[in-house]
Amino acid sequence: MTQWIEARILARTKGKSKDSTTALNTLEALKFHSNLRAGDDTTKMGEGWETFRLTFIRAITNALTHGCDWMESLACLHVCSRALKTGQQRVRSIIVTAMKDSSLLCNPVLHAMVIVAQLDSSFSLGVPGYSREMPSAAWEACVSRLPGEDALTLANRVFDSYLHKLGDDIDHHTIWSNEQYASEINTRTANCNCLRNDVSDPARGRANHHQFTLRWHEAQQRIRSGGCKVQEMSNTYIASHHIQTFELAHSDL
Repeated sequence: MTQWIEARILARTKGKSKDSTTALNTLEALKFHSNLRAGDDTTKMGEGWETFRLTFIRAITNALTHGCDWMESLACLHVCSRALKTGQQRVRSIIVTAMKDSSLLCNPVLHAMVIVAQLDSSFSLGVPGYSREMPSAAWEACVSRLPGEDALTLANRVFDSYLHKLGDDIDHHTIWSNEQYASEINTRTANCNCLRNDVSDPARGRANHHQFTLRWHEAQQRIRSGGCKVQEMSNTYIASHHIQTFELAHSDL
């Protein structure tokens, strides 16, 4: 929420940027998956949403990242959802209701998550196994470093969303002993999804991506030789002990 507010302040001070205009245009031009217009075929509609939802989430996240006015963003979603050939009436209904929800309109980030959760719930009806994927929404929304977000906050956001995606049976103290889990979390943190996709400072993003990857690989080597604990290759450890220090030492980035 704080990051969106800071981006909004910047937008109001300097006026609407080219990136924010592009983000709004992208929202308005969304074309919903054809399976989402499959009528009574709930299986087909569920599959259509599963295919399309990441595109939907990324478009909304991009608008939030660039500080777009939230009501204007919802208006763009309303336009695309009511399109005769490429829209989706169920989405339109949820957006219309959202535009009247005064309690959530003041918190765009939470409001966006509620909208995605409502669509997840709606399109999962009658689709065996699909509802198990709902917790992945927050994970899939981790696609960039938000304006004003420090490296440790970003790392915690990625880590918490991954735990939520996996479910309650995962022990967050031992998750770094699982190579697959560790790789997925650190790759998402470092690569173009988050640290590298730094909208506010692309040069910093490139430098941090290199630094994070370097520290991750160094930790892996030390773990293999017994030189450090497995937690030292966690994304939060690398962010707090290396990336934040690196940023302070290279404030000119």
